[in-house]
Amino acid sequence: MEYGNRNFLEFSDSFEGMQGVIQLEPNKNQGNPQVNNPAPAPSKTFLDPYKGYCEVDTEIVFQRLKKTLWPFDRRKFFENKGDLYGAFWVPTTLIFIMSVAGSFANKIASSGGYIFDPKDIVITASTVYFFIFAVPAVLYFVLFTGIDIGYYDIVSLYGYSYFAFWPAAIISVINFSLLRWVAFGTASVWSGLLVSKNYYNEVQNLDEWKKYATAVASFSGYAALTLIANFYLYE
Repeated sequence: MEYGNRNFLEFSDSFEGMQGVIQLEPNKNQGNPQVNNPAPAPSKTFLDPYKGYCEVDTEIVFQRLKKTLWPFDRRKFFENKGDLYGAFWVPTTLIFIMSVAGSFANKIASSGGYIFDPKDIVITASTVYFFIFAVPAVLYFVLFTGIDIGYYDIVSLYGYSYFAFWPAAIISVINFSLLRWVAFGTASVWSGLLVSKNYYNEVQNLDEWKKYATAVASFSGYAALTLIANFYLYE
């Protein structure tokens, strides 16, 4: 016999003249129907396929930053696959350095009162972020057709290559035009060598015109950044 949420057993003994009710062991799952149910599967989002490109530890990021300092290393830049974490923060930090260094250089060179112009940050950031994604898109979807190179691997390598511009941005605080051109020009060549070394074998299989187009596309972002720095940001 069941009373409410608890189970009871009613008994009577006519010979002994005894009767009563015995409480049975309650059902442990009673009142908690979800105890034995499996946990619901986590919902998937459109970002799930890209999580693997952001799962990287600090040591790996530092190792890849060190590789950008010497592009003549014969080893491949990536041990297995690229990461979007470093590819985002390297150019983002560069934007911050260039904005601060450019503002400081202009303040030093200004004989009158200096007024900070936020358009400097917007133009610099727009240019860098545009080429960070546009150049790999051109390489992957137009030039590297038929080559087993992932788009996000190209984005990762191209983003890391902007690490060479950090010293150039800091050196350019010195108000000397020739030094600024040399600093950014050297950074462009250094970054270009890094990219070329990692994709040299794959590019050799392309048509002749695609080889030249790959070189032009790869250097376009560096050239645009050099022009902005010399004709706009540090002037």
